[in-house]
Amino acid sequence: LLGGDTGGLLDPVTGLVDGLLGGDATGGLLDPVTGLVDGLLGGDTGGLLDPVTGLVDGLLGGDTGGLLDPVTGLVDGLLGGDTGGLLDPVTGLVDGLLGGDTGGLLDPVTGLVDGLLGGDTGGLLDPVTGLVDGLLGGDTGGLLDPVTGLVDGLLGGDTGGLLDPVTDIAGGLLGGLSVFEEA
Repeated sequence: LLGGDTGGLLDPVTGLVDGLLGGDATGGLLDPVTGLVDGLLGGDTGGLLDPVTGLVDGLLGGDTGGLLDPVTGLVDGLLGGDTGGLLDPVTGLVDGLLGGDTGGLLDPVTGLVDGLLGGDTGGLLDPVTGLVDGLLGGDTGGLLDPVTGLVDGLLGGDTGGLLDPVTDIAGGLLGGLSVFEEA
């Protein structure tokens, strides 16, 4: 397929790509574009944007540190970077309580809550939530859907309703406050 040094089935494709990108440093159709990008970004020798990248490296430090190095050092000292820092006991305590990836002191509580509420799999309260969803309908409507439809028709929901003139007058009297509008 690839042909090694002698060419292969993909040789026309690699020839086309070499023609566009320049192949073995012979230049190609896109050579002016790559030359422009190298001129701006500098390639290995620097370019028009070299003062900007130099300024950014001077602030952030590149590999050697920079003007903001004391700040990043302070932040690393507090947060610890890869090695821990001044706040390591606090994060350790929080991880110990919440459990991180392995569970912790509050794991029995979260286990109890998951057992009641069910997490993704259902739990002891699943029949209750099923009943409530059946009455209120969740996303699909339910037994009380005609009632909520009637109430929406009277109060208007998002679009206004039969009582909209009354709620507008009440809103005007109360200074724009309406118990029927969403916050």
